[in-house]
Amino acid sequence: MDFKVEYIDGIFICTSSGRAGKGDAVRVMEAMLSHPEWKPGTPRCYDISDLDSGSLNVNEMRRIASFASIHRAQLGGGKIAMVASRNLEYGFSRMLSIFVTQFGESDLEVFRTREEALDWLYAKQPSA
Repeated sequence: MDFKVEYIDGIFICTSSGRAGKGDAVRVMEAMLSHPEWKPGTPRCYDISDLDSGSLNVNEMRRIASFASIHRAQLGGGKIAMVASRNLEYGFSRMLSIFVTQFGESDLEVFRTREEALDWLYAKQPSA
């Protein structure tokens, strides 16, 4: 799997492509956490539109959520958008959102397009 981590206008955008393997998502998160612009709570967009996740399974989704839970202080919550245009990746992303919520991590939403994801990430939170 190939990936790129960019910091653009206050948001981390992680784009992945190719065939996903065991542990690849953790490598992406580790790269983001070691980025010089990283601050806990920074909004994140994971674009997996060009990723083939056919070799993954539910255990890998649990591993990703567990990594996020273990590194909760470093990640610092924040909004997370997943972009998945294909049905398989969309389903895995929805599954991941459930696991992440169970581990008490962030606000994670799944979108079909990057435009929808970025609109949601940049939207202001309603005043309390």
